[in-house]
Amino acid sequence: MSLTNEEIIDNIAGRMRDTNYKKFLQGQDAYIAFVQRAQYAIATYLKNQLLLDIETSSAVTLTAGVGTAPLSSILKGVEGVTYFKDTARGVIGKYIIRKDIKQTENKYLSGSKDTPIAYILKKQLIVDPASIAAITLFHLGFPTATAYNSNEPDLNGSLHQPMEDLGLSFAKLDDKQFEASQELRSMVYSQLNSMNARVKE
Repeated sequence: MSLTNEEIIDNIAGRMRDTNYKKFLQGQDAYIAFVQRAQYAIATYLKNQLLLDIETSSAVTLTAGVGTAPLSSILKGVEGVTYFKDTARGVIGKYIIRKDIKQTENKYLSGSKDTPIAYILKKQLIVDPASIAAITLFHLGFPTATAYNSNEPDLNGSLHQPMEDLGLSFAKLDDKQFEASQELRSMVYSQLNSMNARVKE
């Protein structure tokens, strides 16, 4: 079920029996921060395939197959890239995750003009073959900062309730309701683990 930022924030305050936003020194801003923290925690925990709602792209110019990786724009850093496209030819390439980079030394797994590969090493984006001059790098972006408004969070609607529950756990933690906070956190991460488990690599 999709929820707006306003609904999530109000729901958490209601569940804290604090509809006037007086429990915390920061007032309503405290609840906004709880939701923002929950959104970021979920986005960094779930597998990339579950986060297509925050997928975006960056243009990267290459010199001899090497360019600067736009890491400051990528949620999860080197692990947040999904794929890339050769700008000139429109060919979709495969992004190699960090643990598999060593395999690119095998000539049978190296890139070609029809099946290019890319990986990030020491803040540099390396593309094979080196003849590719520019790519569009598709990656996870950072979710829009939470505000008290009628907009929906950037994450998929199926994640809005877990966001609320996790935000509530942060509120209860700040209110020193440690056991209740841990119970909510465990429930949410059990749901997230189930989602991750259903993803086919």
